[in-house]
Amino acid sequence: MAPVQNALQVNFEAILNFPNQGMVNMFKALESLGLRGFLGCSTADYEENIQEFFANDKLERNTVIRTVRGSSVVILEEIFAGSFQLSNEGLVVMSEFPERLIAQMRMEFSESLVPVHNYCMKKYIKVEYRLLHDIIAKALTAKVGPADPVTQIRFDMMDQGFSVQLILLLEGVPRLKLGESKALTSLKILYVKSVGTYVAKNKSTLAELVEKKKSTGDTVRPSSTKKSKGWRM
Repeated sequence: MAPVQNALQVNFEAILNFPNQGMVNMFKALESLGLRGFLGCSTADYEENIQEFFANDKLERNTVIRTVRGSSVVILEEIFAGSFQLSNEGLVVMSEFPERLIAQMRMEFSESLVPVHNYCMKKYIKVEYRLLHDIIAKALTAKVGPADPVTQIRFDMMDQGFSVQLILLLEGVPRLKLGESKALTSLKILYVKSVGTYVAKNKSTLAELVEKKKSTGDTVRPSSTKKSKGWRM
């Protein structure tokens, strides 16, 4: 499966009109961090070329070197970050966050009044942050998994991630003629309707869990032992 097929981009213009303030606030926060250009970009899907790009990887420090259609493509961290107005300054690992801020985030992310644990299943997290988890995870690694911020330390993890963004960079390489393309499917771009469907599928999860816990007499508390579908924090 081509990496771009699992990408998930955001139509910010439409999403900011979504009738859910929590969801809108989350996307506005992404905008304020300068991520609209990175997560909101759209392009054609050059499946053959992006597969070739990932098939012959060579990494030298913060420089990615690939060969696409016989042409050498060199991507520096500064080029990648600059193309999407990404900041390469600031915190690089979660352990550098102040404990007070971590505690605040655990409460903010929680769907209930119980702070989320280091590893908890996504169903314990507010729906807007579940969606954020999926967006960032797919942007970084082309699959859903534990998500970390876009930072310098993650630049060397461009293994089948950043697919849509990389296609835009390839389109700008002088003298590189890309092959056959097709439009990026609308299923890979978040609009009001698709976000509404996501919310509808997820909004009843915690309610069902609470009822199940009540029937068994257990306390609703996020698990800290399951890691396969968790939010890492």
